[in-house]
Amino acid sequence: MNRKFLKILKIVTIPVILLVVVYVSAMRLAVNRQAERLNKAYWEKMEPADRENKAEMHRVPGYNELLKKQGLLRGMVKMAADDSIGLFLNLPDSTLRLMVKGVGVRDIFIQEISKSSFFSKIDVEVLYELLSGPFQITGFKGTIAKEPLNIVQAPKDSSDVIPMIQPDTTHVEPVFFILNTDKRVRFYFYQTEGGWKDNWAAFVFDLKDRYERAKTEIPALSVFTLPEYIPTIRIGIRKKDAKVLYRAIPWQGQVVLTL
Repeated sequence: MNRKFLKILKIVTIPVILLVVVYVSAMRLAVNRQAERLNKAYWEKMEPADRENKAEMHRVPGYNELLKKQGLLRGMVKMAADDSIGLFLNLPDSTLRLMVKGVGVRDIFIQEISKSSFFSKIDVEVLYELLSGPFQITGFKGTIAKEPLNIVQAPKDSSDVIPMIQPDTTHVEPVFFILNTDKRVRFYFYQTEGGWKDNWAAFVFDLKDRYERAKTEIPALSVFTLPEYIPTIRIGIRKKDAKVLYRAIPWQGQVVLTL
């Protein structure tokens, strides 16, 4: 009985392990292919003389830093032209800022940051072109409601002048959410504190997200095609800040990023 069970276990687990190995290896190749594709597209659209000039400019001290500042300024100006709330992610300073018309209205400290190796594989010119304009949010996915539901009841008489508000009970719910953008970059926000319930909610949320992506990636692998790679930046902040941030960002808001 034990031998039969072990035989069945091997038959089941070996294909699964092989599938995982193939999947992980393919996604690593997909990162490199995506970076190579963007690099090639950027340089091919230039005239040979312009490519030579760019190569010479990279030897000038401070040129890359100038590119970074130029791209950031361009993105901030575009976001300030919008009337809605925008998000500025300053990863070198570990801060994020909610902004309206170019004015910061709330600063949040970033406690943890991790980003895809994709950003270090693309050329610096390509990187700062990518960052030179705001990322337009195209979709949300989170563990709490996007907007709080507060029900206010009218007072019955003059003695009942304090509105009765249904309390927002979501303060006990784990807060994890993902922003998808038009530039095919994802921002994954998560709370940094919590007990086993929060950790379990994080595991389930992450598992669902990976499963949804695998449903589109595995069919591509089955026909020996590398799936599209979408780089992700993961940002850990306090739970109360994550909740405020998720509900403050408009549905089609903008994100400016500096690395």
